[in-house]
Amino acid sequence: MIMYLLIVISAIILGIFSKNLYIYFIISPLILFIKENKIKYLYILFILVLVSTALRKPADVNFYGNILGKVISTKEDRFVVKTHKINNKKIKKNIVFYGKEKNGRLVSIDGVFKRPLGQMNRGNFNKRLNYLSENINYIGQMYHENVLKEGDLISTFVYNFREKLKDNIYENLPKKEAGILSSILLSDRAYLDEDDLDNFSYLGINHILALSGFHIAILAIFLEKIFLKLSSSKKLSDFLSLFLIGFYIFLVGFPVGALRAYSFLFFYKLRFYLRLNIDRKEILHITGLIMLLINPFSLFSLSFLMSYGAVIGIFYIYPRLIIKCPKKNFVIESFVLTFSVLLVIFPIINTYFSGVNIIVFLANLIIIPLYSLVIILGYFLSIGFSFLSVFIDILFKSIWGLENLLMVIANLKIEIFALDFNHIFLYYILLYFLFIYSKYIKIFYGARKFFYIYMAWLMIFSCVSFYKSYNSLKEIHFYIGQGDASLISYRGKNFLIDVGGARRENKIFENFLYPALKNLGIKKVDAIFISHFDEDHAGNLDKVLENFKVGKTYSSYDDNIHRLIILKKGDFYRYKDLIFKVISDSEKFQSPNDKSMVLLVEFMGKRILYTGDISQEVEKTLKVKADILKVAHHGSRGSSSSEFLKNLKAKVAIISCGIDNEYKHPHKEAIDRLRENKIKLFTTQNHEVDVIINKNFLWVGNYGKVNIDGELLYNFIFALLLGVLLKKYELQGNL
Repeated sequence: MIMYLLIVISAIILGIFSKNLYIYFIISPLILFIKENKIKYLYILFILVLVSTALRKPADVNFYGNILGKVISTKEDRFVVKTHKINNKKIKKNIVFYGKEKNGRLVSIDGVFKRPLGQMNRGNFNKRLNYLSENINYIGQMYHENVLKEGDLISTFVYNFREKLKDNIYENLPKKEAGILSSILLSDRAYLDEDDLDNFSYLGINHILALSGFHIAILAIFLEKIFLKLSSSKKLSDFLSLFLIGFYIFLVGFPVGALRAYSFLFFYKLRFYLRLNIDRKEILHITGLIMLLINPFSLFSLSFLMSYGAVIGIFYIYPRLIIKCPKKNFVIESFVLTFSVLLVIFPIINTYFSGVNIIVFLANLIIIPLYSLVIILGYFLSIGFSFLSVFIDILFKSIWGLENLLMVIANLKIEIFALDFNHIFLYYILLYFLFIYSKYIKIFYGARKFFYIYMAWLMIFSCVSFYKSYNSLKEIHFYIGQGDASLISYRGKNFLIDVGGARRENKIFENFLYPALKNLGIKKVDAIFISHFDEDHAGNLDKVLENFKVGKTYSSYDDNIHRLIILKKGDFYRYKDLIFKVISDSEKFQSPNDKSMVLLVEFMGKRILYTGDISQEVEKTLKVKADILKVAHHGSRGSSSSEFLKNLKAKVAIISCGIDNEYKHPHKEAIDRLRENKIKLFTTQNHEVDVIINKNFLWVGNYGKVNIDGELLYNFIFALLLGVLLKKYELQGNL
């Protein structure tokens, strides 16, 4: 069954990300030459899931107007409407709104409805896939709402019951503790303060906030013990436990991880009564398979991955580790259990949070067991056992004391950088053969010369790749909303040109720039060049200075706030083959935009021109040639005149601007002028723009558009060859 699950996962990933699906249909006739029926069935399943996923990939577009629908889910700060009609047409979509509403209401809403953003930069959270894992298609911005009908009795009861549980918690605990407990039990992060949420993320324990198998297992064990005390009937105990857990999941809005756990529990109990000869591992894989077939995007739910990964660790790794322990007691068993789970979920945490501090391991080993006690007592507190608040308060204070201690250790800055796809693939391959299918260790020994050859080839390939990368200039133009921020990296040195920001209260730095820089493993920025001090170019400067070691900050004029080094026309900054040269004279202009520092970046005969927000008046003073143009003022109507472009002779233009920005950048006239001069255009609206330059090579592309087929194919071929090799030695060794 695990092979079927792996095939489905592979097909889902390819169905969503692959740009060359036709390849898999071209090779389909090869199935006629396969003798083993099992392999034929696996390939047929692969093709069916591949096609199904590709067809189910939403082609939703932003729209405005009116929707009519029913409120199907509510949280503290948001609610989801399942539409009956969109602009008077029968269309079913799920739309999330931020605000308060009641379950079951029939509502008519006027507003703007937008697709959630995908992964705009490396390391950024993919909101689109996350919302799709919850069956949500749009984020709605409400202008006007009419409640046409109140919810039915069941919906009203569910809403009121949930509110009562929350009130019981808040009435008996201090606000901070009540917020954390409500977030955990009601699967709603809206109750958390921002600082608390940051602490959960930094410690790598925010998976405790995603209702999953961890919570369901705790609840199931205690309910079963209680009902068996009250009644000797195992059937009655199982029925009541399943009913109450099902109602609880319904109450909190059917989180993906909780649904997976409940499905497992249901089938696990059912097998006894139907006398099915299926072990718990097969049930785990079957429930995972069912959920992915129902909604392929569940694969990208952190709740689903953490829940499924945790159980993999418990079922497969824990038994092999605990048997090695000479002494066993509750503390040792708890430690080994948590460590087994961590081995599986570590790459998931690492990927979702763009690298982790080493304290993640300590936090999960020490703090999670205490939170399990908080959850147990919290369930009883929420239904009225107020005297338990004293014990919960003691547990919280103990947790915070340990968190403060861990934060001291965290200051040592021992971090594991974000893993890429190849690292994760190799990690799970090794984990599989070391712990799950350990008999193959003997086979590895028999086939060690082939393994050594592969490792030698991998080392050579890695060294060549590192050498090429080390001697190449890498430039990234980040998606930063309606702003500008670019990174240039060369031989371990990192330089930022503008840092983005916004004219209003925002999370631009936290959502876009910081996770991208963290994903790249950057701790120090050697120099920052600020073109000018508009918020959309320099608004995040203080945050960058707070979160990274920064060498020096340069600009063409003083803002009277920061410690700056002022560069004039003709000044330059050099690092080996890389030169940043100022070619504009900001003192001649009064407009803040025209005072922008224009930088010419030169590297191995290639030139990149950064123009800030200058107008055509400044462009007339620039007598320069360049290969790549960073278009001024986000591609506004007045940027990049025809004469300027004709003299510049650029091959590539890059525009940084926000999706659906209020200024309608880039303007059609600016785009037309670029096309007339046969300049290839890339915009950050299509994800970050990456540039790689070396002596004989220049490559430009959008990060989100990079074809992953080659990478997936490489890993697939490796896994296939490894499987054939191991099978050969398995037969020879009679294992």
